[in-house]
Amino acid sequence: SVLQTAVVEGHLGCYAVLSSKTSREMLPVDFAGNTLLHLAASSGQSLQIVVDLVKTFKLDIRTRNHDGVSCEEAAHRALEELVAVYGEAVHRRQLNEIIRFFEEIKEDFDEQPPGLVPVAASQPTFGTSAVPEGPGRQEEDFQAVGTGLSKRVIKFFERVGMGEKARGYARLMAENEIDYEGLSMVTDAQLKEMGIERIGVRNKILTGIVGLNTKNARVYDRRTSVQIAAAD
Repeated sequence: SVLQTAVVEGHLGCYAVLSSKTSREMLPVDFAGNTLLHLAASSGQSLQIVVDLVKTFKLDIRTRNHDGVSCEEAAHRALEELVAVYGEAVHRRQLNEIIRFFEEIKEDFDEQPPGLVPVAASQPTFGTSAVPEGPGRQEEDFQAVGTGLSKRVIKFFERVGMGEKARGYARLMAENEIDYEGLSMVTDAQLKEMGIERIGVRNKILTGIVGLNTKNARVYDRRTSVQIAAAD
């Protein structure tokens, strides 16, 4: 389709116009079971298109084509093939940026089973179920089974060095109705209000929150560039 060609060739303006007129359920899958995210990742032509497919259309980076290759793996394979043919000096900035982006968001998909391309999709597919369901953005979709706690919040506290106490801090957040999205808005004063008195602990948490906000800002900037291209 024209949309698939725009994705492969990295024509951001064309992609922005065509994608604005379709829905997630109508996105095509090719003969090999490749979603648009597979094509964008393996072509390495446009980071902005990759970001939009993930953030706007909620495509799962772990979705596998008929050969069992995920979108993330497709980007790595494309990079390896470029280096094998052209050597280390080959210009590969876009592919490296796509791979880094996948690494940044990988944890968002950890709590959900990987998406699979329908085996029956032997030709470009349009209509319901053409693209597998990706992880939902609602907090209940990320709850640890049997605990009522957000796995993403638990992992956040593990990353900032809370170790075995990570679940306890996640529970404290849940008791104050703070989900993963709300973590980025937590302040030092609020941590004190919740009873976290030790300065070292608060500093670790606040440093992690700064990291969350930095990551969110990068994603916002990438999405904004896609929206600007569509407007142009």
